[in-house]
Amino acid sequence: MTMMNPRGWSSQLFLRRKERRRNCCAGLFASVRKAAAKVKAQTLPLYWGIFFDKNEALAKVVEDCSRSFPSYFRKVPDCHVTLLFAGAARSNEAAAKLSSMQLEEFVRLRSACTQLEGRSVEVELLSMAKDADLACFSVQLPEGVPFGNRHPHITVAHSPQVGPVHSNTLLGRLHERARASNESKVVGDRLCTPSLKIVGTVQAFRVSPRRPSRFAPRSQVKVNKHGRPVRYSEKK
Repeated sequence: MTMMNPRGWSSQLFLRRKERRRNCCAGLFASVRKAAAKVKAQTLPLYWGIFFDKNEALAKVVEDCSRSFPSYFRKVPDCHVTLLFAGAARSNEAAAKLSSMQLEEFVRLRSACTQLEGRSVEVELLSMAKDADLACFSVQLPEGVPFGNRHPHITVAHSPQVGPVHSNTLLGRLHERARASNESKVVGDRLCTPSLKIVGTVQAFRVSPRRPSRFAPRSQVKVNKHGRPVRYSEKK
């Protein structure tokens, strides 16, 4: 009877355990990916909007107007017109509550936005509205394009104190002031005469949630005396 070398036996045992671990992890990752895909399919988009990818006319107008912006303004990277906000909710009821509208109205607008996905839409730039916190373009949409807000607009830049949603407050305030003084419907500074028309595409904007890393960015990683990365939660 031949005796197995202890080293050979331990190596085979190690390889078996490693293979078992690999198969277990592969099955676990497959289950996680499947569950994530199912959740994503059941989740509504963050919003539907009209996007203007690499539109030179819009980029030129934004560049010209940005010269008068305060230095603390942050430009919006992807200029768009939000048609309907859904907040990545799990149901129509939750999304309607987030948008502060009736369920029937939200369902109608969602259906209309879904039918328009991928289609080109011409948008007319009317004027620019600006205060100490935000700058946006007031726009006019063509007939038949659904819109879940009172004042269609393109947010161009904003301060760190507010988000793009502040455009609704700014335009609402200007419209109320114009209505009280019986001024024209165009609020803010007119961009050009005749008004500029640009073409965009209706798309649903989705955000894939990612689990935040427990460690600092690679360029900022610090190691402890054992050579291991220091976690955010680790006290100095």
